[in-house]
Amino acid sequence: MEKVSKENALKIAMEHASRVEPRIFMITDTLPSNCAVYNVPKDCWYVLCSYDSAPCCLRSSRLICVSKATGEVVYDGSANDEG
Repeated sequence: MEKVSKENALKIAMEHASRVEPRIFMITDTLPSNCAVYNVPKDCWYVLCSYDSAPCCLRSSRLICVSKATGEVVYDGSANDEG
């Protein structure tokens, strides 16, 4: 079975988060160093983005983890970073 590509993972994350149209900051195949997520899923694409487009909101970034094997969103929550 073919793994999920970076481009497909980004598409999956955007469709998953379509309720709020997040701004994407980056997508990587390793957990970004500024994130502090415990028991983070492995073998994923890590999509770091904003929760929403509210310009005056200070909060952690949103992390969406997309499984490379299945394309399933396996985590969607706080990145526990400094935003």
